[in-house]
Amino acid sequence: MTGIPPHHAAQPQAAPGLFRIGRQRSRKPAPLWLLGLTALGAIVTAHIFIPALPFAAHTLGASARDMQLTVSIYIAGLAAGQLVYGPLADWLGQRRILMAGLAIYIAASIAAGLATSAPVLVAIRLVQSLGGGSGLVLARAIARRGCAPQEATRRQAMMNLVITLGPPLSPLVGGMIASLWGWRMIFALLALLGCLNLGGTWLLIPDGDRGGLDGRTVLRNYLRLLITPRFVAYSLAGGCFTTSMYALIGAAPFILVRQFGYTADRIGPVLAFATMGIWIGSIAASRLAHRLRTESLLMAGGLCVSASAFCLLLLVSQGWLTVPALVAIMGLFLFGVGLSGPPALTLAISVNPLATASGSGIYGATQMAVGAICSLGGALSGDPALGAARTVAMAAGLGLVAMAVNAMLHRRSAARPELS
Repeated sequence: MTGIPPHHAAQPQAAPGLFRIGRQRSRKPAPLWLLGLTALGAIVTAHIFIPALPFAAHTLGASARDMQLTVSIYIAGLAAGQLVYGPLADWLGQRRILMAGLAIYIAASIAAGLATSAPVLVAIRLVQSLGGGSGLVLARAIARRGCAPQEATRRQAMMNLVITLGPPLSPLVGGMIASLWGWRMIFALLALLGCLNLGGTWLLIPDGDRGGLDGRTVLRNYLRLLITPRFVAYSLAGGCFTTSMYALIGAAPFILVRQFGYTADRIGPVLAFATMGIWIGSIAASRLAHRLRTESLLMAGGLCVSASAFCLLLLVSQGWLTVPALVAIMGLFLFGVGLSGPPALTLAISVNPLATASGSGIYGATQMAVGAICSLGGALSGDPALGAARTVAMAAGLGLVAMAVNAMLHRRSAARPELS
């Protein structure tokens, strides 16, 4: 007999060489900058082509309506792709599905740069969105992998800082590229970005999740999420507190022009100053993640969004709105967006640890659906200020109701063991 306990003696020795190195490397978390860049690619692709639409329409002999379809079809495909990639990743593994999606994205980007007609470009943009959706879903799920909720919230907040660069900066980059080298070079740049993300995924993201769940289990977990009250509440609250901002951001230029007589060159600085709020909120979320409970952080962000939304509704309905007030309200609103987004996502995909990718996909699709509804609600009103105010107030109220219902369910589940 030796002094080694039996269970130690029975353990197999680690394989030498590359296998051992791979196992050690798999324990390292995926770098946040790469996950943020991978998710950013999907967002950038939606916005960077917008300034080049007139150039592409002239080259392809297409109407403005045909070219605008290349944007709307991309957004629709991005929402649909998120619903598919989640369960696929839970079944086959997050890393391999991410690499497959990025490969599709690269091929579609190259094909889009070679398109010879508007219908072909529209079809290719749909394929491109289906590939790009993998980065948006799986970067979030991989960032959550192996982390406590507080650390996951901090990582999501840091990723959010990178992702929020997309909407304001990508149109500037796209317009510059189209004017200097032509619109086709935009897709060459996107293909290069996809190659960088694919190479980084292969080299730097550990293969720590190989799936392993059978298809029936994945489908059962997926459907169970859709009827789990906690998941639905977190997803709905997250969507209402974050992507409802599209109603406000979309209406702001019209408010400034029609109501206050601003010219186009004065709108950009005003909106840029207001949108700094989302950056400050994301930084605050990363700093407060280890000091506050994740639910408390989400509620704090939701209260900022709700307070600013109801304040906007009051000022607009009474005719008291001014430019400084609009900027201050937008700043507080977007601060709440940055503060509430990371904890909402973390809580939603933590409901079922075996379905984090599925949860991320459903959550992302819910965000896009809420954003589309809110932007439509703001656009349908004849008065942009009143339409946006009513829309964000209703969205904020619905988010608060979702959080209240979730708190009630939590109290009931906590009290159930005491009653038994």
